[in-house]
Amino acid sequence: MKRNISQEELALSAGLSRAGLSKIETGVVSPTIDSVEFIAEALGMDFLDLIDVSKVDL
Repeated sequence: MKRNISQEELALSAGLSRAGLSKIETGVVSPTIDSVEFIAEALGMDFLDLIDVSKVDL
């Protein structure tokens, strides 16, 4: 889903640095559960909409 929000705006809304968000987006680092929750809230989305549950190892 595409949103009309800059990376800087999203990072600020989610309480993350722009560099940290960029590393999450590019797969350099894996986000914490808290980070995913903060990003989802900033986008007005449900937490699980950002998770590919088929790749979750339970």
